Parts: sequence; C-alpha cells; structure tokens
Amino acid sequence: MSYKSLLTLVAAIVVLPAGVAYASANQAVPVTLVSSSPQVRTGQEVTLFASIPEPLLKGEVLSIIDQTTNQVIAQTSSGTTVSGVYETNQNIQQTFTGEITDASTPISVNWTDQGIGNNQGYANAAGQTVTISNPMEVTLGSPIFLNATASGFVSPVYQFWWAMQGGQWHQSGHYQSSSFYKFIPPRTGLIDVTVYTREATAPTGETALQRAQYEAKANTAVVAVNAVPGTGSGTTPTPSAAGWVSLTAANQVALGSSIVLAGNAVNMPQPVYQFWFWTPGEGWESSGHYTSANTYSVPASVLGQWAAVVYARPAAAPINETAARRAEYEVNSPVSTIVVSQQP
Repeated sequence: MSYKSLLTLVAAIVVLPAGVAYASANQAVPVTLVSSSPQVRTGQEVTLFASIPEPLLKGEVLSIIDQTTNQVIAQTSSGTTVSGVYETNQNIQQTFTGEITDASTPISVNWTDQGIGNNQGYANAAGQTVTISNPMEVTLGSPIFLNATASGFVSPVYQFWWAMQGGQWHQSGHYQSSSFYKFIPPRTGLIDVTVYTREATAPTGETALQRAQYEAKANTAVVAVNAVPGTGSGTTPTPSAAGWVSLTAANQVALGSSIVLAGNAVNMPQPVYQFWFWTPGEGWESSGHYTSANTYSVPASVLGQWAAVVYARPAAAPINETAARRAEYEVNSPVSTIVVSQQP
C-alpha cells in the first residue's frame, strides 16, 4: 500500500507555509506535509515535516522523498512524525512527497566523492552531461592533453582527475572554467582519466549525496604511456641524436587576427613539422600531414586562452609507425599558451 501527499518547493518563490498541507486521497490515513519557511532561496536550508494522525503499524514506514531525484530526505518506521533538512542547489521547482509504504529490505550504498576505478560516467539530476577527449597513447615524457565538453550547462566549471591504474588519484585542483588540462605522466603503463563538471554557481562543501544532484561525470578513459627504447621505465627520455624543436608564438593576439606559429628544429636532417593548436570550447586540431613548412597560421576566431605545440621529425622517417618507434626520432616543443583578446 502507499498513501501520498504532495509539496512543491520552488527556490526563490513562495511555497506552502507551515500548517498548510495536502491530504491523501485515502482519508483513512492522511499524510500531512509542510515546510518550515514560506520562501526559500538557492543555497538555503529548509526543514520538511510529514505527519499522520495515528502511529505507524508494524511493517510501515513514513518517508519524505524528493520526486526530482528519488532521494529519501527522511524516514521513520515508528510514531506519527518525521522531518528532514533539504538544501536548495539551483533555482528550479522541487516537488516532494510524504508517503506511507510497506517496509523494504534495507540496502547499503557507499558514496565516493571523486574518481574511483574505471567507472562509467553519469548525468546529474537535471540531465546535464560531460564527455572527455584524450589521446589513446603518448610517449613517456610527453604531456597528456585532456579536453572536456559539457552539455546542458550554462556556465560549466571543470575538475580533471587521473591515476595510474591501481594507484592514487590526482586532481587538477579547484574547479576551473577552463575545459582544457594537461599533465605529464610519471611512468609507463595505463592511466585512467576523467572529468567532473558542475555549474559555476553550484554550492561548495556539500555531501557526496547532495553533489550527485547537480554534478556530472564523464566516462573514465584510458591512456597508454609507452616507454622510449633504451631509457628504461620511469625515466624522462632524451630525443635521439640530441634533436629538439622549439615553438615561437605571440603571447597575446587580437580577436580576428591570426596566430602565427613557428617551429625551429635543431640537430635534425631535413626536418618536417606538424603543428597542433587547442581552441577554447573546440579542442585540439592539427595542421595536417607533416610538411617542410616551419610556420603555420591559425585565425584567432575565439576569445580566451589557446594552446599550441609543434612536432618535428626527419623527412626520411617512416610513417604509420608505433608510438615506441616514433619516439626514436620524433620530438615536440613545450606547450605554449596564447591569449586571444579584444585588444592585442
């Protein structure tokens, strides 16, 4: 059996004051549900009260349930009243029910605050999602570039996580508006990577259960870190033949102008170049196949912080090689950042 009453709570809008309630259609066991405050603002706590005129029978429970997330706010199996505290997280309509139901077999669910294992992503209560873009493999000593794409968020902020499989998880720091993150893997092996996203206006210091209402997570992806022959696992490789390449670019350019990238390979016979650039909100793109041209121009079409890197190798180097084989002759510059603004 199930007897219900309804209460609709709208953040920043007047709600039912104490003493006013909906009664169940079954008048034999009416459930009264009220709130402690007639007006609730985002981030404010409100207490919900449910009551019945007669004590619960054996095997019955009285619950207050958030209809948006199916979260049980409060529950009791004895007496005539139950109350629970709810904190509003965003300015949306929330509907709650006061219910009498048959008792069920209890289960335990462990909530983990952040990245654990190779688990699946999930949407938040509002249906907002996030995905992560990452390379399939990298060479030890080279950075791993991650890019997040949020869907449904107005002003998303991001927090990236990575871990050597079986090892400790590391985070990018506090949530930031940048959807781009890079790090250098510490050793060879497989690395799990993921990203969490929430609105910039979401509260902080919340419990894991509260966070699940508005925070979305990407699927955990895997990046293979390959060793460089002859260097040994866990060491930073030195490019073969002492070859290296540098990247030159302006630190800041004006919107609508061009970002000019210039590479300079040293100690490398007949070098060819491939440029990569990261556009805010769009991710990484390449200049195409390796060519002998050591400059590349990109239209500065989007405001914000861009990133760029150049790769170089001898013109006689093989193609369609493995990552380990490529590391014998291919080098890359450090990643440079370029700010595109309204004024240079």
